[in-house]
Amino acid sequence: MSTLATAYVYHPKVQTCEADLQVYQWTKTQEVNTRPPIVEQLRNQLSLEPFKTLIEKNIIVARTYETQEEYTPKTYPFGLMQNILKTILNHAHVYPHLKGLHVSHNPDVAATWNHAQALMAVRGRPGTVFTSKTKLPQFFDGSFAEESKAHTFASTEPLSPYIDLKQYGIYLDNATGFRPKRLFPFFHTLVVVDNEAVQEIQLLQKGIMYTFGQLVAQAIEKHGSQVVGKELPEPECGQCLVTNGKRFSFIWYQLNTLDMTDVDKGVKNLVHVERPGFLYTKLKKVFPKGVHVVEDLNDEVLRTLLTTILVH
Repeated sequence: MSTLATAYVYHPKVQTCEADLQVYQWTKTQEVNTRPPIVEQLRNQLSLEPFKTLIEKNIIVARTYETQEEYTPKTYPFGLMQNILKTILNHAHVYPHLKGLHVSHNPDVAATWNHAQALMAVRGRPGTVFTSKTKLPQFFDGSFAEESKAHTFASTEPLSPYIDLKQYGIYLDNATGFRPKRLFPFFHTLVVVDNEAVQEIQLLQKGIMYTFGQLVAQAIEKHGSQVVGKELPEPECGQCLVTNGKRFSFIWYQLNTLDMTDVDKGVKNLVHVERPGFLYTKLKKVFPKGVHVVEDLNDEVLRTLLTTILVH
């Protein structure tokens, strides 16, 4: 039977005042300035054909076909991302490893860990999750982990590091949202779609926290509770894509340790965050035919978006 305890809980509606400092302290994470080599290699080799034309069609459909009104519906980012993901997955004949991916919508994530002075937890249903038959390769080699031992975190004083988090009574569970011994056992990518008027850093915080939560639950499911409070035998890696339908950010996370009792000591978890870029500038109606045209589709953002799903 699960034990009941009181913890500071992060859930999808949390918005904190020092998001950029707090999220790294809570998860004992150091930001890395370079993309994972395996991601960079695939990104440089990737051809945008025929994806470019198809993604433009996805944007036009999401922005115009879902409404009879003059304005774009607030729900369009969700329809757009579903269309984009289907477009990519439909190319499994070109990229056979796509057959090894499974898409789930809003699995219930639960992760719990001891952080410095308090018990912390992630709970909630963050978005669309890709799981895979094969584990993602290690993003950053041992030299990055070794160098992270010297890293220290900026203080949030005079604010408490847990400010804006509420304490709840929770069961001390860790769950990926999926059954054990499933066909697609490995976390691959989390897709967070949020078109509410919040700061971009809040969306990035949400992406990092739930990617971390998924990997913590996966590590405990794989190795058992004996890894809690210790460095992992092998890293667990996952990705996150955060968007409001037009602006895209990308996160690559490597979980190295579950020892959170002293965040300044020992190996840190590692993350590379690619800050927001616009997939396109605007949707323009061209007369006299009245057809819609996507202006300035950003090849760099599109290339990174495709790489995130195609990496294996």
